[in-house]
Amino acid sequence: MQNYIEPVVLIYKIDFAIPENIYLSFLNKIRDDKREKIKRFKFRQDALRSLSGEALLRYALQKYYDVEYKKEIIEENEFGKPYLINKQISFNISHSGNWSALVCFENDAGIDIEKLEEPPYEIMKKTFTQKEIEQIENKDQQVKERQFYKIWTLKESYIKMIGQGLSLPLDSFSIDITDKNKITVDDSNRQSTDVQLKLFSPDAEHIAAVCLRNYDKKISPEFVNLNDLLF
Repeated sequence: MQNYIEPVVLIYKIDFAIPENIYLSFLNKIRDDKREKIKRFKFRQDALRSLSGEALLRYALQKYYDVEYKKEIIEENEFGKPYLINKQISFNISHSGNWSALVCFENDAGIDIEKLEEPPYEIMKKTFTQKEIEQIENKDQQVKERQFYKIWTLKESYIKMIGQGLSLPLDSFSIDITDKNKITVDDSNRQSTDVQLKLFSPDAEHIAAVCLRNYDKKISPEFVNLNDLLF
């Protein structure tokens, strides 16, 4: 397997009560186009979720890749996945509840984070494979709910890693979490043996998954705080 530099996986707990001056300071540090989009959010919490993801990207690019965030041109592929034009760096952002998560890597990467709520089991029947459903059903309620979100976040992170958006049906591949030591994906349409998937939980109410291509070492998420992002 080809070696790449270490992936960057960042987790940030959003403070929805930050003072206005801190909020404005965050806004001034991000790209103009992103700032204008964030200003159009109706609710402050939604704005802060989006803003925190962009702040994580700025922090990661400048700390780990020596890239000046505002000078880097970011485009999207035909399915809407962003990428850096001048650097071969894949990145992906996710946020849910009061957490934001980011992954940066020199190969394909995806990340997803979800708040643990009552699972939409009706979606599972339509978009999960039979093998995945069998890993969720016939378990007590608490385990069943967590199993649902484990598979859901893993599927989302895999889709984001592929970078084809909703054009990739959720039931076109299958996640297997029955082996406690290794998560696998069965995708007959794409190369999936070179993919590593990892689950982690920033707290008891959220679960996250990261997916990397061509990386077989340990994945270690890093928690960052407000002061880290305000440099």
